[in-house]
Amino acid sequence: MTSVIWNGGTGSWFDAANWTPAQVPQSGDSATVTRGSIQLTSNPSDGVTLNLDAISSPNTILDARNVTFGSHFTIVADGVNNVAITGSVVDQGQISVPKALGLLGHSASDLFTNQATINIHDGALSTAVNFTNSGQINVSSAGPLFGHLDIGQAFTGTGSVSLSNGGGVQVSDGGSVGSGQTFIFQDGITNGISDQLTLNPATFDATISGFQIGDIINVMTVADSETYDPESHLLSLFASGQPAGELIIAGPLSYTTQSFMLHPGPPGPFLGSRLTTITTDVSPASVPEPASLALVTTALAILLLVWRLRRR
Repeated sequence: MTSVIWNGGTGSWFDAANWTPAQVPQSGDSATVTRGSIQLTSNPSDGVTLNLDAISSPNTILDARNVTFGSHFTIVADGVNNVAITGSVVDQGQISVPKALGLLGHSASDLFTNQATINIHDGALSTAVNFTNSGQINVSSAGPLFGHLDIGQAFTGTGSVSLSNGGGVQVSDGGSVGSGQTFIFQDGITNGISDQLTLNPATFDATISGFQIGDIINVMTVADSETYDPESHLLSLFASGQPAGELIIAGPLSYTTQSFMLHPGPPGPFLGSRLTTITTDVSPASVPEPASLALVTTALAILLLVWRLRRR
């Protein structure tokens, strides 16, 4: 394995002179970028670990144009970095965001597709480009930092987004989420931090799963009452008796209309918007572990046998 470092400035990934030592990253290599702009116009070698470590830079770190990152390609955003998307960029490997990564599109037709795993742990990922998620995105926090996903354009596909340990997702003004996505609350309050999902019901068609006590859904609308249909899993919101939006809240937990509480919130993140906070008093049921369940079943069988013997 060779560790290569980008020399800075603007140039092609495939020009060996732009790297130290002077060689194009190959499978098994670690490539580090701390400043400058890399033009990537065809697929890089699979198996490379790309460390985007810029703390501050006026330039785009990675200028990706119609490329696919292979299943063993790893991107680690351990700094404040941007990836400019031109055309179709597909990630089949793994992306890790411990600090900050922005995905930027040049036009309405540019598209980033996640087909594998993105882990946002304490960091922030911003998607200012059309985004197809057919894989898994994990958002979590620890310590003083907060893992955060900001959806700024169309977010489609049939993948899932998991929130845990105080992770947060916000669908910004101009962002939308398609019906094929599932947003999964994995836990309630962890270390005093709630998992949070902030959205506009008018542009959010995904399914919400696992919503439990301690979790928070912020809706960018005013609502003062609600109804819930357990069959369709539809939570309908109302303001002064008029429809104010709908959400699909399903998953392994059981809800009724009384399971949801609405709380008037502060002004929203966008000009003129207001937030209503939704919470619930539902928590996961205690389910015996498989081994414990087997012990219970065995004990009942023994008791039944003893009872039959005594009746003879």
